[in-house]
Order: sequence, then C-alpha cells, then structure tokens
Amino acid sequence: MIDKGADVVFLTASDPDAVTPALEALDKADIPVILLETQVKERDLAKAFISSDNYNAGKVCGEDLKEKMPDGGKLVIVEDKADQNLSEGISGFEEKIKNGGFEVVKRVDGAQTDGMTKELNEILSSGTKVEVIMCADDQMAEAVRATVKESGKNDILIYSIGGSPAAKAALLAQEGAMAGIGARSPIIEGKIAVKTADAILDDGSYEEEVFDRNIFL
Repeated sequence: MIDKGADVVFLTASDPDAVTPALEALDKADIPVILLETQVKERDLAKAFISSDNYNAGKVCGEDLKEKMPDGGKLVIVEDKADQNLSEGISGFEEKIKNGGFEVVKRVDGAQTDGMTKELNEILSSGTKVEVIMCADDQMAEAVRATVKESGKNDILIYSIGGSPAAKAALLAQEGAMAGIGARSPIIEGKIAVKTADAILDDGSYEEEVFDRNIFL
C-alpha cells in the first residue's frame, strides 16, 4: 500500500496487536489510517475510529427479551471475551436484563465454532433448562441455530448482534427460533468513513471516534 502511493487506509484489524508494525510503517509514511469496527492496541497510530454502537446493539436485544419474557428465564451466553467490541454487545445485553429475573446458566466461548457447538450440544442434552441463547455476533448465531435445530428444541429464543444477510433471512423465515438482531448499518458506517477520510486529506475537522446507532430487527 505504501509503495503504491495510497492516500488513506481503511482498516478492520483481525489481530489488534499483530497489526502494530503495519500501523507504524503507515504512520512513518504519513498515510492516515481509519479504523472500522475494531480497535487496535496502539490507538494513537490511527486518525479515527468508526464503529457501530455494540453496547446499544446488545441493549436493544435485552429490551426485546424483557418484553417477551417479563418474568425472566434461563439463558446461555455465547461470547468471545478476547474481542472488545463483541464483549461490549454482551455487556449492553446483560445490563438491560439485570434484575429482570434472568439467570445465566452457562457462558460458552464462541471464538471456535467446533468447540462451541460441542459444548452447546452437551448443555442441551444434559437436561439443563435453556430458554434463551444470546450470541455476540451473527457467525456464532448461525452455528447456534444449526445446533438448536438439530437438538429439536426450537422453542429456544436466539438473539444476535450484526445483521448479516443469513441472520436476516433466518429471522424472516423464523428458522431456528431466531428472535431478534441488534443490527448494524455497514452502509452508513462506510459513508461516515469516506466523509472522515475527505476531511483528513483536506486538513478539515472531523470526529476522532464515531459510534453509529443500531436498530432492532
């Protein structure tokens, strides 16, 4: 990118730590970086950070669950504690259902699909009562839907954060008891990113951190 003369770089880092050398090289070459969705360890090496409000995405899922189950219930949380953004979504969800009579019977690591489905299968076959499964993102939810469908326990409510085409299709078709999604808007985030890049390149004013609001589907 540096050799090709890039004016600006939009980055979604898969590894917030490992990307540091690349960020340092871009900074040395005076090429501005705009982070999308994922923060990095050396935040000062990027000009701006643009993301959906994952905390709010979790909250809107919690709001819907409280309406559906006003007396509370038993739930499983599928998460990835190593991912800050995904963790914020789960935090928003738990904050909203706090003191609502809900009990988290199990927390499952969803970072690795195979391990997650194996553990979830064990929970569902153990006789443990599970009424709700909250997933940190759509990829986890897709695997959860398949596992729940295989178990035959399609009365379990499944929530997710994201809004991928597969998740939306499952919600519309009511596949695998998909109950709702705290949805992001990548198109809006992309427009904000381009506007921010224009401002940076023109030495104009811009917000260093922007969090786009979510909608519930």
